[in-house]
Amino acid sequence: MTSDTGGRTYSWYFLGLLTFIYIMGSIDRGVISVIAEPLKSHFQLTDQQIGILGGIGYSATYAIAALPSGWLIDRRNRRNLLSVTIAAWSFLSAFSAFASSFAILMIARLAVGAAEAPITPGSLSLIADIFPKDRRSSAVGFYYAGTAAGQIILFLLGGWLLMHFTWRSVFLVAGIPGLVLAALLLFTTREPERGTFDTQIPKGDGGVKAVGAGPMEVVRATWNNRPLLLSIPAITIGSGVVYAVTVWSTSFFVRVHHMTVSQGLIWTGVGFGLCMAIGSVLVGPFADRISGGDPRKIAAIAAIASILAIVAGIPMVLGGSEATAIAGLAAFSFMGGVFYPTGFAIALNLAPADQRGTVMAGIRLISVFFGSGLLPIATGAVSDITGSIQPALLLTILLLAVSAALYAWIYRMLRIQDVRLGSG
Repeated sequence: MTSDTGGRTYSWYFLGLLTFIYIMGSIDRGVISVIAEPLKSHFQLTDQQIGILGGIGYSATYAIAALPSGWLIDRRNRRNLLSVTIAAWSFLSAFSAFASSFAILMIARLAVGAAEAPITPGSLSLIADIFPKDRRSSAVGFYYAGTAAGQIILFLLGGWLLMHFTWRSVFLVAGIPGLVLAALLLFTTREPERGTFDTQIPKGDGGVKAVGAGPMEVVRATWNNRPLLLSIPAITIGSGVVYAVTVWSTSFFVRVHHMTVSQGLIWTGVGFGLCMAIGSVLVGPFADRISGGDPRKIAAIAAIASILAIVAGIPMVLGGSEATAIAGLAAFSFMGGVFYPTGFAIALNLAPADQRGTVMAGIRLISVFFGSGLLPIATGAVSDITGSIQPALLLTILLLAVSAALYAWIYRMLRIQDVRLGSG
């Protein structure tokens, strides 16, 4: 069965475009981690203030806009909605280059967060309608490789820009490409039919399947779908840990291993970005091959990868040499590339087709606000209290044990359901 949008070649083009958009979004989200040290010096900031800029300064307005965005995604033309919002956050990111104070920079970051809210849930909703279940893990893994690819570009290009220009140039360069991508999405793609590869739902105007689930109905349905419900804190913790390590890894190399900022950025870009991208790209086909779209088996992969990430993260933080730290970061990042997209693939397969926009927006709201929003701040606060970034990063990484336990719980619940249905 092929999508109504024109077969595999078109589907992969559409996915590639969404991935490039996600890359630029991840660059905009993570830009504070690249310029943390120059910003701290320029505006005389504390680690906690840097954590606020990299965390809650983005996630607060993202959280406010997330559910309204999900409502729109389930009811309006997703391609058009994303095109407008991509152009908006790209402009706002470039505007951040002209900030003259911490307050102005905070306002700009808050605006970027609100504008980016529809991007990921909208993209995942589109992916579910251009790829069938047995190829979704590959598609989602490829899409989330955009996070890692964005980190490679961000840290390597950001490091080069800091060597030759100022922190303002990083903001400016990060914002411009999104405007081009917004135009490509609008003029070279078509809105796919909702629920193409899932249980059919009634068609509305224009051949696009109608959706009528209200917010409370989605909340009740999610509450009653316990595996889906458990995936929310699992994803939140996993994504928050990955983001916190991203925000603070350069500072870790600078403070603990006495690298220059540019050296720290390069090693973070290569060690974190490249290895996470490899993990994300490889896990999709692997998960599709052994699971066939079964979320139970995907949950097992996510649980194992979370534990292995802890095993890699401990020597990364506590190892005495640069080589140990870099090798640990590389292994941690590879496992992050495995558990990060598989968590979202579980939720995407468990969510009803006519509620995906709202469900994925809700998951993004919680994961961005509590995970990406608060964990970098908590890491910075622990660093301020202890006087060292090492115990702060170690405590953050150990939180993955909770995420692994939740994925194991999901596996158990889905197995029990299969046995009751006579399929296990």
